Amino acid sequence: MPDYNGNDNVFSRRPIPVDAPSPQIVIGPDISNIDSGGLIDQHLFIKRDIAIYGTNDTAERYRLTEAVAFAVRNLFHRNKKAITVSGWNVVNIWTVGPTFAPVDTPDKDVARNVRLTIELIAASF
Repeated sequence: MPDYNGNDNVFSRRPIPVDAPSPQIVIGPDISNIDSGGLIDQHLFIKRDIAIYGTNDTAERYRLTEAVAFAVRNLFHRNKKAITVSGWNVVNIWTVGPTFAPVDTPDKDVARNVRLTIELIAASF
């Protein structure tokens, strides 16, 4: 995967720089943050999307975007050690996708989306 100015080609906000090479990974904000804690614990379920954007000008570049999307899925699915959250223990991570994501110019661009559901429990309550 190409880098951007010596850093990973991963962005946490939009718009992404116009000169960033393809494919790009864009981590979106929380879609939902559900507190399911009780009297003896603090429990959260967080949903977040990771979008992978690439070019659709050749079959090879299309397949690269798909491969990156599946790599993102495989990195997180049922792998609670994939992330750390300060003050929390990661109980599990589930993924959905990669699924189709819309683009403005489908003849030139392609996008896939991986949705994460992250289950957290407070480290101390």
